Amino acid sequence: MTSRPQTDGGNRPPVVPASAGSNRLRAALLPTCLLAAFVGTALAAESPPDMTFDEALQQLKVYDDGQDDKPLRAIELQAVRQATDAAARADVAARLGTILAAPDATHAAKVFVCQQLAVVGTAGQVPLLARMLDDPQTAEIARWTLDAIPGEAASAALRRALTRLTGPALIGAVNSLGLRRDGPSVAPLTALLAHADPGVAAAAAEALGKIATVDAAAALQAATVAPQAATYWHNARLQCAERRAAEGDMATAGKIYEAIWASDAPPARRVGGLAGLANVAPDQAVPLVLKTLADDDALLQATAMQLAGRLPGGAMTQALVERLPQLEPAGQVLLLDALAQRGDRAAAAAVAERTASEHEAVRTAAVTALARVGDASQLKRLVELAAAGGGPVSRAAQTALAKIAGADIEPELLKMAADGDVAARTTVFRVLASRRASAATPLLLRAAAESDEPLRRAAFEALAAVAGGDSYGQLVDLLVAAATPGDVQAAERAVLETGSRLSAAPLRMAPVLAALDTASDQAKPALIRVLGGIGGVEALGAVRAQWGAADTAVRDAVVRTLAGWTEPAAAPDLLKLAQTADEATHRVLAMRGYLRLAGEIQDAAARLQMLEDIRPVAIDPQAKRLLLATLAEAADPGALQVAAEFLGDDAVQTEAEVAALKIARALVRSDPPSVRAAMRKLMDTTRDEQVAGHAAALDEEAMNAPPPDAAEKALQQDRARSDAIKGVLAKRAPRGYRLAGYLDCGPDRADGAKDGPLLRLVGGAAYFWPGSEQQADVRFGSVFYDGGRVIFEAAGMDPRKVYQLGFTWWDFDHATRAQSVILATGKGENETRVLEKTKLPSGANQQSPEEKTLPVPAELYCDGRLRITFRNEAQPNAVVSELWLWESEADR
Repeated sequence: MTSRPQTDGGNRPPVVPASAGSNRLRAALLPTCLLAAFVGTALAAESPPDMTFDEALQQLKVYDDGQDDKPLRAIELQAVRQATDAAARADVAARLGTILAAPDATHAAKVFVCQQLAVVGTAGQVPLLARMLDDPQTAEIARWTLDAIPGEAASAALRRALTRLTGPALIGAVNSLGLRRDGPSVAPLTALLAHADPGVAAAAAEALGKIATVDAAAALQAATVAPQAATYWHNARLQCAERRAAEGDMATAGKIYEAIWASDAPPARRVGGLAGLANVAPDQAVPLVLKTLADDDALLQATAMQLAGRLPGGAMTQALVERLPQLEPAGQVLLLDALAQRGDRAAAAAVAERTASEHEAVRTAAVTALARVGDASQLKRLVELAAAGGGPVSRAAQTALAKIAGADIEPELLKMAADGDVAARTTVFRVLASRRASAATPLLLRAAAESDEPLRRAAFEALAAVAGGDSYGQLVDLLVAAATPGDVQAAERAVLETGSRLSAAPLRMAPVLAALDTASDQAKPALIRVLGGIGGVEALGAVRAQWGAADTAVRDAVVRTLAGWTEPAAAPDLLKLAQTADEATHRVLAMRGYLRLAGEIQDAAARLQMLEDIRPVAIDPQAKRLLLATLAEAADPGALQVAAEFLGDDAVQTEAEVAALKIARALVRSDPPSVRAAMRKLMDTTRDEQVAGHAAALDEEAMNAPPPDAAEKALQQDRARSDAIKGVLAKRAPRGYRLAGYLDCGPDRADGAKDGPLLRLVGGAAYFWPGSEQQADVRFGSVFYDGGRVIFEAAGMDPRKVYQLGFTWWDFDHATRAQSVILATGKGENETRVLEKTKLPSGANQQSPEEKTLPVPAELYCDGRLRITFRNEAQPNAVVSELWLWESEADR
């Protein structure tokens, strides 16, 4: 089949065929590549060249490759500025047309004029452009320009060209007429459906599909096309039918869809006819859809099922219900999904019958469908299935019970929750909770006091979700009366969840404090834990007051509650408990809670004071080990200082060494002095040569560590540093090239010389690898990075020049990074991978940064812009250290 050039009839500049004069043509086109969006471009803001429009036109006639483009810029500016003034526009267009008519005008000049006529052209230039259609070198640019000129004159010129053009030029003219939706073209386009070139026939079919008049539809219906054009003909008929339907002509659209469905085409093409018919003629589609429900072809059957879900009418629902038992299990699943999509409750009984199917997939689909079509009469069955245990059917039933709608659903669920076997009632409790049925609260409060423990637990769990603030006091009473540990745990959660829905802290506190005054020792621990969940000064005081209780369980609850307290106000109580508690377990819990609070203090001095205060408490080896284990998890200078105080204590020397080394590793970059002091003491006290070696290494690392602000400084723009690097790069530019722009990634986000390319970051964040400066120059450690891709743009590139892209990359802290490099047009189109997935050199393996240079394909920057993407192909992210652009000194 003849290749058919893709065109959008004027929405983009044409691809001009290569020829002996292609270099001159390219040179003429290049200055106008930026005219894709004429008005509002930078051209409109330029100062006009120092010449008149007439002078520019005179020079344009003899313009060719490599000459001064000043006249072109003058004409461009005039075209842009006059584009919205009808009279001025016509005058500019007429004067430009004289170039097309001039026998001595260069080819490049004529192409440039066509570019401008796309902005200001009128019917007056159509004859000139029409003659250019016959020249293979100018046919595409002339047609593209005609596309941009509205009105019958341009359409008529394209129609007349159909009789004399051949090959790609003919296909282009056909495409243009289709895009213009030119009604008078239907007859000549119909004749082309039988053209010997399948590419021409296919283009004619597509054009008729876009024109989509009644005559075009008739022509497509009656056509017979070559097998190579069949796909285009099919798509054209679908497009024509869609347009007819959009204009209200359902009859014509329906005939097209019906013909497509009735054809002997493959199922993948026929389904469009059935789907279209369902849209424009639902009554006509119903019997076809029903018949296709049992089709052996999976695609046809699935399409029919989908359509069955949305075709309207009770008769359709009834027909589907009758068809349901006749299908195989897989078909039943699809049809049940369709019935669910319809949401017609007339299908509820039939769907409910399928919940007894021997096939699990059918049962699951039926239960799922009941969420949409079911009513209160199916609730009992759904509860039975939900209560039956795990599995997809049970889970589907629980979901259906949560979603099923209707005014009678909740009242019926409340009836079921009040009576019946325990399994069913507990299931209904969970359903009521998922539906946030607050009306169930009185019933659930009664159930929470019943004799069956699993039922009570389920009631408490539901109350946690649905109970309102007016039930809070009753829940506190139920907590006090809770008989088993399971009940206590469930009741506690219900109290805390319900209390969280109260707006004021006093409302949460008052019932708990009142109950605490009179509660038995058995009930107090639960109330104390609730106070811990409430928090605040008053709650803390009430918990503290219970420490003197005689009951050991109450005291244990106090310690554990204080140890989990989230506010620093509990620190003094925990410190006292760590010092005075009789039980070792309580001292340990208190110390852990205290150290946790200390670690959360933001003020360094206050945090260190807290650590100093707990130090004397660690008297016996067990307490010391606990303190050291906790300190080891805190990357804090104060923690390191306290841990170092235990170095030399034979009872915990090993633990102190482990803690000091762990904290020092975390602080070696951020606080080198503290690390050096601790490591010197560690080397003085340890008897383990290996430990001493680790300490010496950390001491040396801290001594050589950059100042804490090294990263910040490395990411600050340093123009002098960048200029120095640029000077070095410029001296080693490839022969015939100059340095056009350089970015030290991290500090430099944009760079470029006046009237030259501009390199800038589009997507990525700045980062500096601490320590990288010890392996390589600081510029390699500062990077732009991103989890997916780092993106740059080069703007202002000269399409007449040749470019090479240079960059450095380095995987300093891993040995896993791999990246590819992708170049594209400024809009991100026509992506070209210029470097496949490549592993970066690893600093972790003592490898140095790597430099690469890649050629830039010329077709990617014809509009002066280039998108540069470094894509992550592994882990953890993409990084770029430096980026620069070489520009050729001579034109191509």
